[in-house]
Amino acid sequence: MMRRPIRILAAVLIAASCGAAAAAKTPVSPASGERLYSLSRDEVNLVRVPGEMIEHAVYDTDALEVSPDKARGVLYVRVIPAYAASGKKRTAAFVSTGQNSYALAFSIDPVGAQEIAVEPSQRDLMRRNAEQAAEQNSSIASIAALPMAPLSAPDFVAELKALVKAAAAADPDSPKSPAGAVFSESDKETIRTVAFPARRGRFARLSVTQSEMRVSEKRLVDILTLQNMTAGALPLDWKRFARATKAVLAVASAEERLAPGRAATLLIIRDKSEAAKAGPIRPALDELLGK
Repeated sequence: MMRRPIRILAAVLIAASCGAAAAAKTPVSPASGERLYSLSRDEVNLVRVPGEMIEHAVYDTDALEVSPDKARGVLYVRVIPAYAASGKKRTAAFVSTGQNSYALAFSIDPVGAQEIAVEPSQRDLMRRNAEQAAEQNSSIASIAALPMAPLSAPDFVAELKALVKAAAAADPDSPKSPAGAVFSESDKETIRTVAFPARRGRFARLSVTQSEMRVSEKRLVDILTLQNMTAGALPLDWKRFARATKAVLAVASAEERLAPGRAATLLIIRDKSEAAKAGPIRPALDELLGK
């Protein structure tokens, strides 16, 4: 009575294996944003990733014959003659190491054997940056959620002044890492510095950079550096920054207009609990850029 289920399972496994083989033979087309590497049409090519060992490769089996050298972590790649004879000039592959993965686009050319040192493409870099930002945001959200002592201030205005003063003060002992450091003139448990690798973008025609935040029990202070990279003066439209960011309580800057090349600091003060309602807390620059 048990044979029928066993046969069904075997059939599923065989079908899955056939599907994998068919997928391997499906031509892989180069995508935009990938660097184009030249492959010798007639000779064996070497593909390597400097400083890393190639562990896996996915490629079009109708186009390429790939022999891995596991000891060296490299690939020997030959264009299949029938594919070259068909007149096709492009193919692609994906390789992965223990650290990263790479999308490769190849042109098939009548040249000698090529030694290809793989470099990250624009798409690879964008994917890695997104992954790193997600990890950093997770750390930022965790730090912002830690219990803190109340900020001693008689009223809301006094609280804002204390936050602005803390944000404007230099913090030489704060390491530039998502782990952050604690900062306050009087009580190191009331305001924390959350520092992270600088993020950059453009908003309201200005170059915008953010690499730190101040966090109190109830508030978030995002510290943005704005720079006018245009040939003419630009107004600092703080209302536009406020509208593009959730849970904003106040926006502060010493500048109202930026001359060409001039930079200024903009502080965006947010309510922590309201900001958290939209999801894990993250830097205001991410919201400005729509990430």
